[in-house]
Amino acid sequence: MSEQRGLRNPDTHGTTSDGEPYCESCGVCDEGWRCRCCLAAEVEALRAQVQRVREACEPFGPMGSIAVWRVLRALDGDNDA
Repeated sequence: MSEQRGLRNPDTHGTTSDGEPYCESCGVCDEGWRCRCCLAAEVEALRAQVQRVREACEPFGPMGSIAVWRVLRALDGDNDA
């Protein structure tokens, strides 16, 4: 299984007899339909990415620059940042 096909949780995936990916935990998972295992793994990957951005902004402080401030506000969900 590969990230290219969108599979984020390869440990729970196998393939069907015709070579299509199949999630052994919750069902079919392919290009047009991600299983809940892959979606949960995607959420965790995105949360980790947001945390890395927050950590990169820390040395500047929340008011270190307007760009850092806007990034932090956007991460907090402020659409006007």
